[in-house]
Amino acid sequence: MSFRKEEDPKDIQEEGPNTMLIARCYIHDKEGRILLLRRNPNRKYNPDKWELPGGKVERWQDFHQAVHDEILGETGFNVAITDPFAPFLISKQIIEGPYAGKFYLEHVFDAALKSGKFRLSPDHQDFIWHHPEEALDLDLSPEARKAITHHMGLILD
Repeated sequence: MSFRKEEDPKDIQEEGPNTMLIARCYIHDKEGRILLLRRNPNRKYNPDKWELPGGKVERWQDFHQAVHDEILGETGFNVAITDPFAPFLISKQIIEGPYAGKFYLEHVFDAALKSGKFRLSPDHQDFIWHHPEEALDLDLSPEARKAITHHMGLILD
């Protein structure tokens, strides 16, 4: 990696990468419903929107570890990734808001509940188990809508 003369590599590393890595899960229950969480209105990104459980991948984590840590932290559930080699990928450049200019890469894994007792994280205000086709009627984050429609075999324009 090369730096311009006025750049200090330490400062660049502290800023973090210009890519947001996100790990989420499409968690099913026995009735075929999926778990959705509603973000608090004070969140910087997608406030008040419904989303699939998950979150940012920390520097020391791989995507699988992040999925387990995020799901446990947001829901109290332990999950098993049902197909670790076939995540759905969402990638885009963020155009506006607090993360404008960053590249966004989200892996959405299929997962099954293993254990745990549900508890809602402070980052969220509500939760719901919904059949995927009914979930499309909610005020979903753009990423959740794309992942759900892909999972249902639908194509988004």
